[in-house]
Amino acid sequence: MTASGDASLRLIRGNTVQPVSLERIPSYSTIDPRLQEAAWHFVDGKHYGVPYQWGPNVLLYNTKIFKKPPTSWSVTFEAQKLPSDRRAPVYQRIADRMGRELRDDPANGAANYWQVVAARGVGDLDRAWSAAIAGWVRSTLDPAGTAQLRVDLDRVVEQALIPERARSNPVPEGPDQVETLRAEWALVKQNWK
Repeated sequence: MTASGDASLRLIRGNTVQPVSLERIPSYSTIDPRLQEAAWHFVDGKHYGVPYQWGPNVLLYNTKIFKKPPTSWSVTFEAQKLPSDRRAPVYQRIADRMGRELRDDPANGAANYWQVVAARGVGDLDRAWSAAIAGWVRSTLDPAGTAQLRVDLDRVVEQALIPERARSNPVPEGPDQVETLRAEWALVKQNWK
């Protein structure tokens, strides 16, 4: 079997899967030739998966949000401008789900990242900050995913949380709030290498 989408490549690059021995699959020659050496499971001359089935990816959409049907998958990558009263409950559901995921598996990189994003999405910047720190610390629980999770957390902290926290907690006098928060984040990263 082959993991769907780019999941295969993440597993391969993370050294969490082994190559497949095609000698153990006598019917491999009957697989559609277009899929036998597909880029998502055939890497560096080795097979890391065996296609089992394939089909279309269906794009479903909410007719209350999209008055006209989407004509491209690009809508999944474009920022949507939902009113804040509709956006916050969505992020709260994500936060709740990620909290459950993290209780079951603290090393879950996706849950650690989305916990930060969801807290920010509901407007709780302090909770997002705490989740970023916790995610940074917990990232060591999954050595294969540590580097990528830390890149993602660093990006959301540097590009979103620090500027937003600085704007929400202005200090009339004293050190620049952005620099203070950057120093605090650098200390977290230093202490939890």
